[in-house]
Amino acid sequence: MADPAQAEVNGSGHTTVTGPTEGAPADQEQPGAAEAWSEPEEYVRVLSALASGEGAQAIARLERLQARPPEALPELAATYLSGMAHFAALDWAGVVAHLRQYVINGAPDDWHMPWAYLRLGQALEELGRLDEASLAYRGCLMLTARERLPRQLAFALMSRIADESPGVSSVP
Repeated sequence: MADPAQAEVNGSGHTTVTGPTEGAPADQEQPGAAEAWSEPEEYVRVLSALASGEGAQAIARLERLQARPPEALPELAATYLSGMAHFAALDWAGVVAHLRQYVINGAPDDWHMPWAYLRLGQALEELGRLDEASLAYRGCLMLTARERLPRQLAFALMSRIADESPGVSSVP
């Protein structure tokens, strides 16, 4: 979501983002920064459902939002949010489907990327696919993103897998 200082609410109940994306320096050129993206009110409701752990509700709202024209929610953002909504709903296969697409197509320096790798690894671990989970955690550790918490968690989870599973290596 946009920083309040970078967003303005227009009369139609939409928020228009006009500045750089969250976590990026103001002087750095952002993809699409020249074009304002309008956040529908439903997008805010998706984030609220995610924040309160209502994964199924977030998924339903995302599906309604994705049925709108493409400018309603960029495809990559929808993929990330869908993965996180499936995570909140404990739908591990849904997490893997969406977040795998996100890590393949997303920018490695995006601040969402470490979270995507972390949650992908956790979902794979829940499905019993420990080798793949370890690879997802390694992917998180290889990123240069400024988000330290998901990288610390990924290291701890990868180490635990290596300690508990003799065939899985913890060396990145």
